Amino acid sequence: MLLRVFCSMGRHHRLDEFNRNSVPSNELQIYTWLDCTLRELMTLIREVNPDTRAKGTMFQFSTVYPDPRRGGFRMKDLGQTCSGTRGTDDNITLHSRKFQIGTM
Repeated sequence: MLLRVFCSMGRHHRLDEFNRNSVPSNELQIYTWLDCTLRELMTLIREVNPDTRAKGTMFQFSTVYPDPRRGGFRMKDLGQTCSGTRGTDDNITLHSRKFQIGTM
């Protein structure tokens, strides 16, 4: 599947930055599977984004998806990893967090 990743330093993107016609400009496209772990995603991001390679860099993963009931979008935390350090969320997979393909 194609996973659209939007990196941001210091904070998550605001939900109002996502809509059907526009998304944040710093999109990274990753081809992966539902059994991909957060550590594997972190490694892929580090390969193409030099700003994220420093030891101790925190990666906080969330999914943004449309909310048909209220309109707009919602955000769900998936977990976090840290560059150069093993963590409890490293082996979390997209599937284990009920990630759904094609929701945006």
